[in-house]
Amino acid sequence: MDLDKFNIPRYLRSLPLFSSTADEELVRLAAGCSLRRFERGANIFNMGEACDGFHVVVVGQVKLFVVSPGGNEKV
Repeated sequence: MDLDKFNIPRYLRSLPLFSSTADEELVRLAAGCSLRRFERGANIFNMGEACDGFHVVVVGQVKLFVVSPGGNEKV
């Protein structure tokens, strides 16, 4: 996927959460967006980090988990 040609407002419009959002608002939301590519297995964020935005997955999937005190992953 060519990130330089990716149309963020159009993509946001395709998501149920934003389907009825006004075009002007989508453009404003898109202005605050950044496209990032992550390698498989990369950490996107860690528990306890301050949240100052949200993530939208365009291609692929994300695994959310915590590690228990015993060292096991809990999905």
